[in-house]
Amino acid sequence: MAIEEIERLSAEAGGERVLLVGHSAGGWLARAVVGLMGQERASELVRGVVSLGAPHQCPPEGVVDVTRGVVGDLETRFGASKMSRWGVPVITVAGDCLKGDPSSEFPWNRASASAYS
Repeated sequence: MAIEEIERLSAEAGGERVLLVGHSAGGWLARAVVGLMGQERASELVRGVVSLGAPHQCPPEGVVDVTRGVVGDLETRFGASKMSRWGVPVITVAGDCLKGDPSSEFPWNRASASAYS
């Protein structure tokens, strides 16, 4: 369904390439869709991928991988350097504006500490 939507948007824009923007899981999901399109179709339809606060690497040892290995697989199969060679650059915006507490009793506080520090 996502590929068909990209095709529709590109057609609506007169054949222009589409810029995909995703936040959090949307960032790596956009990368997965581009990868599944394959080089020829992706370079024809997608201008690039911009991800905001999205994980693109496996978490450090001892931190739960909430993607259950999907991000690691994506990096192996459809890494940013491969996408760039396809003519589809991947730009990731992240920072340390969110600080977590690694000793917190709440998992989301511990995760943000490792994801953003």
